[in-house]
Amino acid sequence: RRWRADGGDDHDFWIAPYDNNIMYLCTDQGLRLTTDRGKSVLSYNNMAIGQYYAIGVDMRDPYWVIGGLQDNGIWMGPSNSRERRGILNGHNTWVGEGDGFHSQIDPTDYRTLYFVNHVGFAVRTNFETREYKYITPTPETTVNFADYADPDFPETPISYTIDPGEHWFYYEYADRPQLPPQFRFNWSSPLVLSPNNPRTLYFGGNFLFKSVDRGNSWRLISPDLTRNDPERRNPTNSGGLTRSVTGGENHFTIITIGESPANEAVVWAGTDDGNVQVTRNGGVSWTNVKPNIPGVPDEIWVSRVEPSHFEEGTCYVTLDNHRYDDTKAYVFKTTDFGETWTDISGNLPDDYSVYVIHEDYENPDLLFVGTETAVWVTLDGGQNWQPLMKDMPTVAIHDLVIHPRDADLVAGTHGRSIWVLDDITPLRQLTSEVQAKDLHVFEQRTATKWRSINTGRKQPYFEFRGDNPIPGAYLNFYLKEPNADTATIVVEEFDGPYSTTFKVPVQAGINRAYWRFWFMPTKTEVDAYNDKLGEVIGQLQERVKNAALLEKLNVIKEEWQEAEGIRALNTVRRKLVTDFAVYAGGRPFFGEKMFPIEAMAGRYKITVKVGDLEESGSVLIREDPLVRDW
Repeated sequence: RRWRADGGDDHDFWIAPYDNNIMYLCTDQGLRLTTDRGKSVLSYNNMAIGQYYAIGVDMRDPYWVIGGLQDNGIWMGPSNSRERRGILNGHNTWVGEGDGFHSQIDPTDYRTLYFVNHVGFAVRTNFETREYKYITPTPETTVNFADYADPDFPETPISYTIDPGEHWFYYEYADRPQLPPQFRFNWSSPLVLSPNNPRTLYFGGNFLFKSVDRGNSWRLISPDLTRNDPERRNPTNSGGLTRSVTGGENHFTIITIGESPANEAVVWAGTDDGNVQVTRNGGVSWTNVKPNIPGVPDEIWVSRVEPSHFEEGTCYVTLDNHRYDDTKAYVFKTTDFGETWTDISGNLPDDYSVYVIHEDYENPDLLFVGTETAVWVTLDGGQNWQPLMKDMPTVAIHDLVIHPRDADLVAGTHGRSIWVLDDITPLRQLTSEVQAKDLHVFEQRTATKWRSINTGRKQPYFEFRGDNPIPGAYLNFYLKEPNADTATIVVEEFDGPYSTTFKVPVQAGINRAYWRFWFMPTKTEVDAYNDKLGEVIGQLQERVKNAALLEKLNVIKEEWQEAEGIRALNTVRRKLVTDFAVYAGGRPFFGEKMFPIEAMAGRYKITVKVGDLEESGSVLIREDPLVRDW
């Protein structure tokens, strides 16, 4: 009997040897359990085990993350839900079906989404209305198609054992004409936005397509950029004993694209058969610069091309050869459009392939790579690398994105969903000059007083809850060598009476303290509060006649006389309110409870003291964008 598990691509199945009613099923959508032989099925939705291929971010505030998952569609979710219970499953939203891959969001309009399905099908979707338009290049939408089409191409279309197509997105057969067999697409075909113009898209098959109108029309801007081996380019008969042709076998295709942020005419493309192609004139001519990379196997996968944000001739390339049992970390840099290359793999381990490299937008020496097991960072352009894995599981890192406004590092993992490293600004500023200092206070990222919203008990604990960013201002400082166990942090107004002081443990290197936007009341305010409570006690001594209540009042008076600080004084007030509310007489009597003072939007001075070391800086606070006058 068939039992429904709402999954697909089932990978493992276990039947309890002591009770065959109990079965576990592992799928691309997670873990399933039945205890009644399939009559009912429990989905373990409390585990973050998403298999992301590629991710993107928008410019909402707070921003959202989009990504495509292995056989689980394309999903979006907030980086900060403001919800007290965290980022819940319900905060995430499905936007498209099928195997999800490259996903992008227009940085000028968060409603405009672009994403790709398996084997090279693309769509543009409105996030709010869910209106969509298929934008896969076709013979009808590729304006120069006739210049490239070869009606005598000696090959038949790939015969798949599944039915790939645009219908996977929204279960609709549009029956649009498809490109002929001379055009091939990878299982994960790259669709990227131009960093210079968000209306410009690139889409890679074995040829490179470019659109300047959001995918409504396309132009071919390259010849076949692959090796185009006729003996192996059609996988129709692959699969061994059982023919299996799903698209994952497609080869001789472009798998990574990058337009130079410094010059839109410079475009790079990497293929799954070892070519690194570059054009310096918008596609008029191309050069394969892969032969210039020293010590690299011929048909290695070019896992990522990353044009520099600073110099048009500079590009980073990672290569992945694990399919040939070669797990060496191949990471290279060119500064002359690929004529020469420098190996910048440094001390990266040779036992795990590199899938992605990302250059920081502000510091050209700050690079991040993602490997089969970890994220690594270099502060010196690749001479020295170190793992960047605090609290993060060992997992394959398939994509990395730096949010252009918030400076968060977002990792798309293939097995443990999405992870965010909040605020990489200290890494940007950690120059050799800073590292030579005993103590340094960084320039701080603008802090936001995010509202904490309670929307009720709408998700059980059995479903996953992601972490929101730690609330407060992130106060970052560098300590060369600890000369004490703790640092004293002082935050104060530049022109006002309020300040707060707290301690945090320290370590060598970058340290981070969190200030929750609260000041302690001034001594004058505490003294006034203390006097008010004494006045209330004095008046009650005159009014209360009941002997038992008088005895209680005397005990409270003794506690008041010994009270130090607002917590102890608030305890005294609470006891007075609890036992003597009847004497209020219909008017304010006990005075307001004393709370810490909330910091308003503005700039504040921060001072870090560690032993005999001391340095100051400042932090700017802004209100939550939700805050309005009402």
